[in-house]
Amino acid sequence: MVRPFVMMLAYGGEDIYEGWMKNKRSAMISCNDGFRPVSFLLEAMEDE
Repeated sequence: MVRPFVMMLAYGGEDIYEGWMKNKRSAMISCNDGFRPVSFLLEAMEDE
């Protein structure tokens, strides 16, 4: 499920993977469908 990660980043969450990602405001999420796997790179953007 992608939603918890999106919400965490949207509300200022950081370092989801405890130092594994260079950008602390990002997450690499993968769908666990064995036939059609999809990976998503989620990155929080600064509000202007």
